Amino acid sequence: MSDERAFPSPLGVPAGPSLSTPQLIAAYLAGARTGCAPEAHIEWPVLMAHDHLVAVHVDGAVLMRGEVPAVAEPVRAALQDAMEAVGVLLVEEESVLAGAVAAELAVPRGFEWDLWARDADEAREVLAARALGQAVGIPEADADIERRRAEAQTEAFLRQIEREW
Repeated sequence: MSDERAFPSPLGVPAGPSLSTPQLIAAYLAGARTGCAPEAHIEWPVLMAHDHLVAVHVDGAVLMRGEVPAVAEPVRAALQDAMEAVGVLLVEEESVLAGAVAAELAVPRGFEWDLWARDADEAREVLAARALGQAVGIPEADADIERRRAEAQTEAFLRQIEREW
């Protein structure tokens, strides 16, 4: 049995106390930081099944993947059953912001990300669109970005004319 106070390992490496799968899932829902079962383990805030991310704990809520590889499905199903048994219910399928939040929380800690681009406003727009699930390549998102780019170019041109006059 590992010391639960130990630092969590990188994603994919079990650590913490050895538990059965039902005990592990109960511990995860209760906020345990580490723990491992034969087919799953906790690396707070993540629940992994074998090498597959199944769920991410988010401030009293759980983001659970809608689909997982077959090898991880028994853990996903057990987590769903355990949550339903305690009144935790599905409130939104395919949540727009879930992917961005899960990615932020599931990335190993210690990284800070800087945004680099030729155009700051355009880069921020693209980043915001991605965070909101609006991938570039969707006609509506592309049209909005193009409209904003054209407006910015027009404003820059008008400012240049004003300076020259």
